[in-house]
Amino acid sequence: MSRKEIQRAYQDVVSADLSNAAGFTSSAITVNQVDGLFAVVEWSGGTGVTGTLIVQARVGEPLVDSNDKISSWISLDFGSPITISGASGSHVIEIITTKFTQYRFAYTYTAGSAGSLDIRHTAKTVGA
Repeated sequence: MSRKEIQRAYQDVVSADLSNAAGFTSSAITVNQVDGLFAVVEWSGGTGVTGTLIVQARVGEPLVDSNDKISSWISLDFGSPITISGASGSHVIEIITTKFTQYRFAYTYTAGSAGSLDIRHTAKTVGA
């Protein structure tokens, strides 16, 4: 009888300034052989902050000298936009099954001043 073994989770934090009118895009996060992803999005300190957070993904293996074996970034659809608004708040993002090799977060600024955004994300592998 086999037993599933849960590997230690990978965890990282993405931080951004919500008052940046250019928005932001995080670095690519490689998730090869990862079974599930989870992120907690928290923001605070803003005045009139409004914007949208998206999760983007792509598949393929980037080559050392070329990107011709990797797809373009696509936005994942969670049924409704992940809206960042108000002085503070939080969202939870859970992706139970991953079929892509990289993902990243992108924030589109609409309005507001000051404020910071932290995304604590983790990935887990379940062994056979």
